[in-house]
Amino acid sequence: MYFGEHKGDKALHEIEELHQSYLYGVKQTEEEATASLLYSYKHSINGFAALLNPDEASKLSGIYKKSSYDFACHVYICSSF
Repeated sequence: MYFGEHKGDKALHEIEELHQSYLYGVKQTEEEATASLLYSYKHSINGFAALLNPDEASKLSGIYKKSSYDFACHVYICSSF
């Protein structure tokens, strides 16, 4: 999931916690959400990579496209690694 550039106002651990919080909305438990986060992009861009099934990816995309956040959300789906 890509949100654009960082504004530089958050510490690295805050960025990762924020990325995990996005996953809490589509996973059954916080443990699953934490385990699904593969990587948080914390320096040049604001985004993360996570393991999601197609339904979870669609739900995550829908949640943030309808939100009032001031960034554009982009969900990229890869079928294999």
